[in-house]
Amino acid sequence: MPSNISSSASSPSFNIIYWNCRGASLRKPDIEKLSESHDIIFLAETLLNPLHPYSIPEFKVIRQDRDTGRQGIALLIRNNIKFTLIILDSILKVDDSVEVIGIKISVNNTSTALFGLYRHPTGICPQRTWQRFFNLSNSFPQSLLLGDFNAHQSHWGASSPNSAGHVIIDSLDRFSFMLLNPNMPTFIPPPGIKPSLIDLVIASCNFVSLHNTRVFNDTRGSDHRPIGITVNAKIKTNCVFSHKYKFTKKQLRELTSSLESKMHEIEALDLRDADNEPLKQYDSFINSLQEVIDTISPPSNTPRTNNGSSIQQQNNTHHSLPPAP
Repeated sequence: MPSNISSSASSPSFNIIYWNCRGASLRKPDIEKLSESHDIIFLAETLLNPLHPYSIPEFKVIRQDRDTGRQGIALLIRNNIKFTLIILDSILKVDDSVEVIGIKISVNNTSTALFGLYRHPTGICPQRTWQRFFNLSNSFPQSLLLGDFNAHQSHWGASSPNSAGHVIIDSLDRFSFMLLNPNMPTFIPPPGIKPSLIDLVIASCNFVSLHNTRVFNDTRGSDHRPIGITVNAKIKTNCVFSHKYKFTKKQLRELTSSLESKMHEIEALDLRDADNEPLKQYDSFINSLQEVIDTISPPSNTPRTNNGSSIQQQNNTHHSLPPAP
């Protein structure tokens, strides 16, 4: 399913995915493919080196790396979605066995918290950590929690519950939250070990009716299946306009050569317009660049906005460059 979010101020639905990818660099082609149909992506066990950059086209990337280059989580959110990071120091400073990224977005004009988390399997999972976490989640009108909790409980099919499972189910009973997972395992271990459901989707009760949740069959090389959530509600977005040009390598060489040869003309133009207002100088500069671009860029390369409509259609100008600020 392609993403429904365009450059408009809101969208009737949006798609979220959570995946313990076991290496964001190794799985980057799969993540780029998932980004075509999802608007918010939470990744666990990213294994990213803090010194190495990581990017996905059309997405902001928020990372929480470990100094060791092990574990780590990340949030990928489409550029035009309005969001605010949620400060989680009260949780993260108390228990380093839990990694969490939280954001606040607007869904149906209601403040909504989204949390993506990963709990280390060897962590002790103290009750106070989860009480703080669910207290914080409950302070928002709507909340959605996604994560590899490494929690086993009979309520979601585990034959051997662990302490983490008991703590999570107790928290669900205390607060108005519900488990949304379909009855399908998410952790697929090597042959001989029983698959289990440890990647959970938990929502506040007033948010449950807006969701469709599904577990992907394909682990895409990880040992965890991704979980996709479609939220049938409007998310607030910014109007994002792309001014990028898609050039072939040959066109880039031609562009570089043409700009170098035209540099003296542009400099002379700047001197001639020195007495003009800044906006007029800017327009002259842009027109000079536009002439060069038009000589090498065919109409088929007209830049496009995020919703697929061309700049030419929206502005009635061929290959329009950004207006002066």
